[in-house]
Amino acid sequence: MYVTAKTKILKQTIFCRTLFKFTIIKYYSAIMKNKIFLLIISLFLTIVTLESILRLVKFKPGKISYSQWVNSVDNIEYLKGFTTDSLGIFKVDTQYLNLFDQENDYSYFYTNNLFKNNYVNEIFSLIDDYNKDDWDNAFQKKITTIKETLITDVDSAIINYIKIPINKDGFHSIEFKQYKSSKKKILLLGDSFTWGHSTSNKTNSFANELLAKGYIVYNTGISGADVTQYKAIAEKYIPILKPDIVILNFFMGNDISYFKREIKPYQPIFFSTNAGNLISNQNGIEYNTAQEAYDNIMFNTKMPTNTIVRKIASKTIISTFAWVAWGKLGLTYYSPIIFKPMGEKYEKPSCNLEIEDIISICNDYEIDFELIAIPDFLYNKTKVDEFPFLFENIDYKMSPVLEDSYKKTDGHFNDKGHQEYAEFLDKLINE
Repeated sequence: MYVTAKTKILKQTIFCRTLFKFTIIKYYSAIMKNKIFLLIISLFLTIVTLESILRLVKFKPGKISYSQWVNSVDNIEYLKGFTTDSLGIFKVDTQYLNLFDQENDYSYFYTNNLFKNNYVNEIFSLIDDYNKDDWDNAFQKKITTIKETLITDVDSAIINYIKIPINKDGFHSIEFKQYKSSKKKILLLGDSFTWGHSTSNKTNSFANELLAKGYIVYNTGISGADVTQYKAIAEKYIPILKPDIVILNFFMGNDISYFKREIKPYQPIFFSTNAGNLISNQNGIEYNTAQEAYDNIMFNTKMPTNTIVRKIASKTIISTFAWVAWGKLGLTYYSPIIFKPMGEKYEKPSCNLEIEDIISICNDYEIDFELIAIPDFLYNKTKVDEFPFLFENIDYKMSPVLEDSYKKTDGHFNDKGHQEYAEFLDKLINE
């Protein structure tokens, strides 16, 4: 009896322990399941929230390359301002010069939204820059002195220049002609740096600083120009102007080219559009319309969708980023840009040949020539020897302007940089 009761108690104890363990395990499992469920829900909500935020800040699924220079648009619209002449020289369209004339009443033009939307701002913003009364720079002091004396034809040219800061040849410069003066004549070749981009006021440009120092400055700088354009300008204007010195301001960004651009009559360097400035020659392939150029740029920003995995990954921004990261880790094939067929790529920079042609023209007319390399701090292109064969057998000098004198958002000289560069050129010219 005693054994039976003891056995019964033991069985009950074992049963209670088993039941307790089972209850604990079941309860723990329920908690864990809830935690996993909550974790899944939290993760899902986080992904949805992040995806929504990325879409709000204009990221797009399947897009693997973004540019501050080109925007995605529904329809391409041309902007008025630039043109290309019969020699293939890209410049400001002079049919719009009357819009700069303050003696005419164009107040409706400047306030009209059509002007803001349909014209190249970089050109027509010059109207405001040259008509401000609050300049405080060397060029302003030069203007004040000239207005008090107004003796030479150069003085008259500068006064006309501040009224209409685009000359009859379509450049941001005094008129291109021979002046009755013993002052040194400087022909500037260059792009947006030489135009005066990123100054708080274009009167602060290094070209205007040189004008203020007493030189006759023929400024042919045009935003987006390349060495092919510089050569065409040299061929046309050196025989006409016969400058004392030609200075090629070579930007170590788009001026470095391994694809030769054939200059053509009326073919622009870029198309000015509501999507941005669309380069017409992309990797040696010429595009005849803005739409063609835009389509190729947009094509090169998208990830490939030739497999099921890539097609799925292209559907969301997060999965697109994940695919890019996966590829950069070397875990899958990844190419940031999937180019359409390229033109003929040179082993050595094709711009070398054009620089040599410009030097040859200068030598023919016994004109001094200086090649100045301007570093591209925005994309860390700061050393010539990082580009094989660049300037091979060509003498050049490096711009002394350091990164703190550049505008950080677009990589051009700021006001301080333009002043420092003008001082550097001044010393160089006087050597």
